[in-house]
Amino acid sequence: MTIYVVQPGDTMSGIAAMFGVPLADLTAANPQIKDPNTIYPGQTVYVPAGGGHHAPPSHFYVVQKGDTMSSIADRYGLSVDALIKANPQIKDPDTIYPGQVIYIP
Repeated sequence: MTIYVVQPGDTMSGIAAMFGVPLADLTAANPQIKDPNTIYPGQTVYVPAGGGHHAPPSHFYVVQKGDTMSSIADRYGLSVDALIKANPQIKDPDTIYPGQVIYIP
């Protein structure tokens, strides 16, 4: 199971898609969320393992304090543009937060 911290603009269906798990499984793993249509930045969501055809965990990176899109791109040998395009859920690439999950293409 993965712990994900809700970011501004996230939805349960978006988180399910990001991790490749069915929305029903994500909802079932989070009984503390009374209304799956209402989640808040900073809230913790538990993402169950397994989801059929999800990407291997190595394709995701959890942002750490001090990270930038540029430093993450450099770490994985990517262009910043490719990293930004792979993460449309990030509205402002200059503002990323510790705990945010970044897809590594």
